Amino acid sequence: MGANITFVVKASLAIFLALAIPTAMAQLAGARQSSETFANAARAQNVFDQYKLSGRRSAAAEAQLIEILNLRLPRSEANTIAIRNLLASPSTPNEQIGLIRLLATQYERGNPTGKNQLIIQDLRVLSASAESNVARAATFAFTRLGYLPGFEEVLGNAFKTSMLTQDEYFGEIAHVVAFAPSSDQARLARALRQSKNSYAAEIVAMQINSAVLPATWSTEARGEIGLLLEATEPVFPQAAGLYDLMAAVRYANWLNALATVRASVLNKEGAEFILNRLNDPGIDSRKVMAFLDSEYGPKLFQLIGEKARFRVVFEKISLYSNQHPQSGDMKEAVAEVAARLNQMPR
Repeated sequence: MGANITFVVKASLAIFLALAIPTAMAQLAGARQSSETFANAARAQNVFDQYKLSGRRSAAAEAQLIEILNLRLPRSEANTIAIRNLLASPSTPNEQIGLIRLLATQYERGNPTGKNQLIIQDLRVLSASAESNVARAATFAFTRLGYLPGFEEVLGNAFKTSMLTQDEYFGEIAHVVAFAPSSDQARLARALRQSKNSYAAEIVAMQINSAVLPATWSTEARGEIGLLLEATEPVFPQAAGLYDLMAAVRYANWLNALATVRASVLNKEGAEFILNRLNDPGIDSRKVMAFLDSEYGPKLFQLIGEKARFRVVFEKISLYSNQHPQSGDMKEAVAEVAARLNQMPR
C-alpha cells in the first residue's frame, strides 16, 4: 500500500514538473523578450533625441536614423510631431527617406495619438516629391499602411512615372487586395488577374496559405484570384534532372493556395483537387515530388487517407529520380515521400 502511494506521489510530481517547467520557461522567455523590447524602445528614443539635437545632414545622422528604425521608436504624439517638423526642415535625400520610414511607423490602428490623418497626408504629399528616391520611399511607406483612401491614386502615379516596376506595382496591389472593402476587392482582384503577374500571384498565394484569408474574399474576388493563380503556374527549369528548390517551394505554395480557393466539402478541403492535379499524365514529375515533400504533404495524405491512391504518383517520381541519379535533392525528396507513405495505415 505504502509503495503504491509513493509511486502515485512520484508520478504526480513528475507530471507537475513536466507541465510546470515548460510553462515557467515560456514565461521567462516572454519576460526576457518584453524586457529586450522595452530596452530597445528606450534606446531608440534616446538616439532619436540625440539626432534631433545633432547637426544632421551627415552620414552619422543617416546611420542614427537606421538604428532608430531597427530599434523601433515608440509611437507617441510627441515623436510624430517631431518627425513631421524634421521632414519640413532642410535635410539630405537619404535623411528624408529615413524620416519617411520613421513617420510611417508612427501610424497605428485605432489612432491613439490622433495623428494618423496627418501622417497619411504627409506621405501622400512626399510621394509626389521631385526627388525620385524620396517619392519612391514615400509611396511604399504609404501603400504598406494598407488599403487607405488614395491608395490607387498614389500607386498609379508612381507607376505612370516609371518610379515602380510592373512587379512592384502589382505586388503592392496583391498585398492589400484581401483587406480592401468588398466593393473594391473584386476590381483589384480583376486587375491582378488581367495582369497575369507571377510576383503578385506569389504574394497572394503566401497570404492565402498563411491564414484564414480566403474567408475575407468576396465571391467575385475569389473567382478572379483563382483565375490569376491558374494563369501563373510556376515551372521548373527546362533542363531535365535539375531540381530547383526555390521552384519546388513556389510550386507547392501555388498549388496549395489554388486548392484552398477551389476548396469545397465535396473535394475534401481541396485534397481531391490537388491529387487530381498530381495525377495529370502530363505533369512535370518534379512538381509532384515538390508538393508531396512540402509542408502541405502530410495534410494531403491525411485527407485522402488511402495509401493505394498515391501508388501511381509515387512510382512516377521514383522513376524520374532514378533516371537522374546525379540529383541528391530529388533522391532526398523521394525518400521523404516514401517515409510519409509508410506511416499511412493502409
